[in-house]
Amino acid sequence: MHHKGGTLDPAPLVHDLLALIERDDRSMILSGETLASGRLRPPHFEALMEVFHRHFDVIHAIAYIREPVSMIRSIMQQAIKTGPRPFDPGGFYPNYRARLGRWVDAIGAAQCDVIPFDAANLHDGDLLRDFAARVGADGPVRAEPARNRSLSAEGFALLWAINPRLARHTQAHRKEILRKLLGYGDTPFEIDPDACARVIAARRPDIDWIESAMGCPLPPYRPIPDAVIFRSEDEILGYADGLGVDLDALAQGKALRRHSLVQRVKRRLTGAARSR
Repeated sequence: MHHKGGTLDPAPLVHDLLALIERDDRSMILSGETLASGRLRPPHFEALMEVFHRHFDVIHAIAYIREPVSMIRSIMQQAIKTGPRPFDPGGFYPNYRARLGRWVDAIGAAQCDVIPFDAANLHDGDLLRDFAARVGADGPVRAEPARNRSLSAEGFALLWAINPRLARHTQAHRKEILRKLLGYGDTPFEIDPDACARVIAARRPDIDWIESAMGCPLPPYRPIPDAVIFRSEDEILGYADGLGVDLDALAQGKALRRHSLVQRVKRRLTGAARSR
């Protein structure tokens, strides 16, 4: 799917689907988070459904559902990869019904498997093996390299800090910086669990809907051991500042490097003057 202006244009996908259907009459598997994304606007979703209903006798959807605290962290992390965002956990709540409700409406609840993303609920405790078992795939399951890599606390904070400076740069430039940051640091992080809990409590009808669709409660929130907890934008920026990385150089695409001794002394003196 082509991404433009925050939405997904399904025209290339529909074209490729039709070409594939014409030369191959076997069952087809489509997989991707974008199929349950808000970027796939209603008219585009309807266009895909029209193709599916026209060419397939059975349409079956399988959705794996993460608990909302980790989902908020994941969505926030993906969002800042495209530009600055406000620190608002509520703005990154997954809205389960908005993502999945139209699939239920389009093909029926009986054709939708909604599964808690938790090892206890997966075949052999493994996502790929579980999916293969559900679609009746034969043969060994081969793990693919992760494409959607997570940022460390260091990478997340640095990207947050330089994001406003990247607005004048190209997407290619941003991707190159992301490549650097994805390999930088190894400290895990969380977004304020207390703030997330308040967001979730305010979305009780949506939680009830997804738990009804699954037929069981959402997986429990499990704190990440030794994680840095970010409770505000100031904490993120403070963490980034404490890393001592030259943010101007990083924003320009230069190698990650710490400030020189002279620069560090100047920054400390400036900080001391501000605190008086």
